[in-house]
Amino acid sequence: MGRIDYAGFNKMLCEGESEMAVRDHIKAIEGPLGLMIFNAIDHGILLSLAGKIARAKQYVVGNPLFALQMAEKDIRVGLYAPLQTVQNIRIAGKIPAISCRSAIGIGCFKQERTSLADSLGLRCYI
Repeated sequence: MGRIDYAGFNKMLCEGESEMAVRDHIKAIEGPLGLMIFNAIDHGILLSLAGKIARAKQYVVGNPLFALQMAEKDIRVGLYAPLQTVQNIRIAGKIPAISCRSAIGIGCFKQERTSLADSLGLRCYI
């Protein structure tokens, strides 16, 4: 999965880069599902302050082009996009728990289903 330099991306937008240049930039770094990592937060390190051992990270994952499509329909989607997931690795590198807040929350917008939501496996309730 690709990683976006959000400061660099924001600079492109603020400096008025063309839509095509922005789209090309995003396409060059997106992963096979069209997603990229915006940020990763290591909660395991934080828990070490309490004397606990954990391998848990929160990832903020999305695609600005997907967000644009959704925001054009309803700007409130910004409450749920990009996706936030938590990965908790406990036993021999296996990933027993991955949770995603946005897949549930995004369904509160009573917009028609989009192929974008379908392709990401999001449940949109009409």
